[in-house]
Amino acid sequence: MRAIPGYPGYFATWGGHIYSVRSQKGHAFTKRKLSICPSTGYLFTSVQVNRVRKTLKVHRAVLLAYRGAPIPPKTCCRHLDGNRLNNRLWNLQWGTYKENAEDQVRHGTSPKGNLRPGMPGEKHHMAMLTNVQAAEILAKKGCGLTAKEVARDYIVRPCTVYGIWHRTIWKCLDQQK
Repeated sequence: MRAIPGYPGYFATWGGHIYSVRSQKGHAFTKRKLSICPSTGYLFTSVQVNRVRKTLKVHRAVLLAYRGAPIPPKTCCRHLDGNRLNNRLWNLQWGTYKENAEDQVRHGTSPKGNLRPGMPGEKHHMAMLTNVQAAEILAKKGCGLTAKEVARDYIVRPCTVYGIWHRTIWKCLDQQK
């Protein structure tokens, strides 16, 4: 466990856990609760520095603690296996934005060419359907069923069904044909 530079009283492990020395329980170290950001899919925790509450991304905290600040400063954290939830030290590396974009293409997590930022189809961290289910919904277009009826079968909202039918979402289905 190492101190996180710029975040006094907070520590990161090589395994991707964050600890603090601030505790009401009387323990020397308290493991911080980690949450998943719904818009990005990255793990983060809330910390307090100089009485100001901040959000600390776990992958950045681990790299700061074990590899130091990135040089040059305009670099980003790369997940070498493409898994945003894998914050083990061996999976993280400082790199350029170009290297990160190349990683995303290699992992199949690139946002380019998709209707929304993030991964295409079922690889997206907020996907409620598999690619097979989305293809089934697409096949039900014009079968006399309403979007509401189809949505009920797949436990999604009717707007999701409309989006698939009108090709505004799940565009990756076009590439699979």
